[in-house]
Amino acid sequence: EPIDIIERTIYYSSVRVNGVRRLPPNHTDSNPLTRVELTLPAMAGRPRQFDETEALQGAMELFWDKGYEAVGVRALLDATGVCRPRFHDTFGDKRQLFLRTIERYCGDGERWFQEQLERPGSPLDAVRALLAKKAAGASDNDCRGCMAMNTIVEWGAADPEVADVLRAMLR
Repeated sequence: EPIDIIERTIYYSSVRVNGVRRLPPNHTDSNPLTRVELTLPAMAGRPRQFDETEALQGAMELFWDKGYEAVGVRALLDATGVCRPRFHDTFGDKRQLFLRTIERYCGDGERWFQEQLERPGSPLDAVRALLAKKAAGASDNDCRGCMAMNTIVEWGAADPEVADVLRAMLR
């Protein structure tokens, strides 16, 4: 793949090397600037591409592991693989992203329950199997618990929007 080349001319009067100011070799009081010509590969300038679904999943996993308050923006950038400007363009702020992860979690959980209940066999057997799976997961030492319940414990009713999303899930 060919690389675009940009030619730049840069003028400088001094350079700092290990904290010491160095003058260019042809520096004089009458010629304080030195001309340097550089040939560099061109920067693409296009925003980094990312899969929004994967980024949302990464954020959800992080919030689920640590809770809302313990997660900083830097950790979210790392978990989503998104650069700061694209992060804000795509997700808004941390709170808006958190709302989206809660909505996703609730939607995923609802679909999972529906799939379990639609399996072949009697509805009673489906409910028994569903409860057995949940009980087995809860006894796992690495169990993170239910993200929705963790959020209720952390937030309570402090944020009406978060409370509305969780109330809708629990109905």
